Amino acid sequence: MIPQSTIPGVSSLVPILALSGALGASALTISVNFHVGDDGANQADHELTGSESAGIDGNTSWNNVNVGNGATNAAAAQIFATTTLADDGGNSSAATLSSTLTNSATAATWFVGYAASQASLKGELSNGISDDNLFNSYLALNGAHGDGTPQDNFQLTISGLGTNFTTNGYNVIIYSDSDRRNTGSNVRRSEFLVTPSGGSGTTVFVEDDDPATTPNIFNGTYLLSDNSETGADYSNYTIVSGLTASGFTIDIESPDGGRGAISGFQIVAIPEPSTIGLLGFGLLGLGLRRRR
Repeated sequence: MIPQSTIPGVSSLVPILALSGALGASALTISVNFHVGDDGANQADHELTGSESAGIDGNTSWNNVNVGNGATNAAAAQIFATTTLADDGGNSSAATLSSTLTNSATAATWFVGYAASQASLKGELSNGISDDNLFNSYLALNGAHGDGTPQDNFQLTISGLGTNFTTNGYNVIIYSDSDRRNTGSNVRRSEFLVTPSGGSGTTVFVEDDDPATTPNIFNGTYLLSDNSETGADYSNYTIVSGLTASGFTIDIESPDGGRGAISGFQIVAIPEPSTIGLLGFGLLGLGLRRRR
């Protein structure tokens, strides 16, 4: 399924994949994949390298971030070392990603799981596509309503975005898929508070609470969240649009009492209006030629 574009100033009739392909390098993207680090011979199934593609734009330039061994981790420091992120335009230092301890008096916990199996049992998706590697494992944080003891005090921080992203703004796409199924009270909604530097936050979420007989796992289709709690539902990505700050934070929790999981995210620069205009003229010309 190709989701319709949510980029400001672009008609919703233009699919985001078509837009990305047509604009090429003008739509710079930073892509991050969080993965487990202890899956032995199957470790490659959790990382995106070489020509392997994933995401709604089929991106092949992913920053792989090891978030620890499967199951529960605990520390009074960072989840992972501060990481310099590359974009798909060749800039090897397009931004910086860090995990910030927001309460130094408390050791924080986090969970690393496998989306295709129960809890920390090792198991990979079997769709036969490289997109599986994005969803095979995930980082889970427990907020004030989560199930961690003690509750997590970590925050993901992205900083150092340059003018290629801030001048016209950018969109943040968050991918999320966990191993939760709906068994009465055992549901999971992964909630993300995205807060730009110096600004107010926006809360979005994905749901992982289809009926108990249905595994809530990625099956090769990207399903956009409607950010509406309307009963049992399943989605695996959500979007926050139109940010312009040089950095932002992501706070993760689950108000349903489970873990808030994140598989990865992308920062997609919004193209210049003139470029969008040229694309529009090009599409118009193509339409005229086809009508002759």
